Amino acid sequence: MNLKMIQNLKMVIQNLNMMIQNLNMMKIKKAIFTLTVFKNDDSESEGADSESEDDEDQESNLHTDRSCRSEGDKSMDFSADQNKFEDSDPGLLSLLHHYCNILRETKLHHEQEILSYKQNINELQSKLNSKVQEVEDLTLKNSELRKKYQKLQIEKNECINKISKEFAAQKKCQLFLESGAIEEINVLKLQVRHLEKEKSNFERENSFLKVILFSMLLFI
Repeated sequence: MNLKMIQNLKMVIQNLNMMIQNLNMMKIKKAIFTLTVFKNDDSESEGADSESEDDEDQESNLHTDRSCRSEGDKSMDFSADQNKFEDSDPGLLSLLHHYCNILRETKLHHEQEILSYKQNINELQSKLNSKVQEVEDLTLKNSELRKKYQKLQIEKNECINKISKEFAAQKKCQLFLESGAIEEINVLKLQVRHLEKEKSNFERENSFLKVILFSMLLFI
């Protein structure tokens, strides 16, 4: 159960990391799309601009797109773009400032979300470490219990062997006593037969004496 929970926590951490990466890409794409939409709206409103101004707009979009894609550069310095458009149409300079504000807000929101995800990851990592420690403790405890169980099994087998030997000795004594009782009964039976035989002899002698005594009484 604990191992499964640890695996789930690892999967959650991996998913959060993937979500952060996907969020980075989504935010960058969203910023690029927003810049493109604003730029297209501005181009449509100026419908009659010359081809040279369109080239400048395309170059501005390309430069802004490259600035958005450089996500590793956290400073997002647009001073070069501002210097470039200072002498151009004030509308383009205002649009550039608008783009910069959007990117700053997006970057700030993005950083807050990343910070929240990192905090969640740290909490999950802490829980994971706690569960790993708990699993190690349970593994150690399980090993100790297994050793105790094996020791008890050995003691149990020794006790069973001892009881078996005692039972065998008791059975032997019982058989010896039973065999001795049978012999004693046979002796008693022989004595009873002998006594019955003597009784029969006494009865015959008694009958004979009674006959003699009766005969003697007749002659008197």
